[in-house]
Amino acid sequence: MARYHAPKPTPTSGAVVTATLEAVAREGARKMLAHALEAEVHVFLGRDRYAPGGPETGYRKGHGRPREIGIGTWSVQGRPPRVSDLPLRGPAVHLGAPAAGRVPDLLEKL
Repeated sequence: MARYHAPKPTPTSGAVVTATLEAVAREGARKMLAHALEAEVHVFLGRDRYAPGGPETGYRKGHGRPREIGIGTWSVQGRPPRVSDLPLRGPAVHLGAPAAGRVPDLLEKL
């Protein structure tokens, strides 16, 4: 018995260009976000990635679980860096993307 399939529409050149530009923009946003989070950890720990630190500084511990972070009208997937063995020197510090309720508070401080 013969099977009949509807022909798949071929994408127009404009749609291909739009999809390619969107993919490039998403990848660029993902890389910029990853770089910003790594820079935040660098400043927080006060040393380079593989530089030795004292017992009072904490250390990097890989990356957290993948998260979808909304940017504009779409989102990118990112893995925030993790920091462990921090000394008890004040309130807890959360590195990475802020919780949804904290975003307006952070924008007001800018």
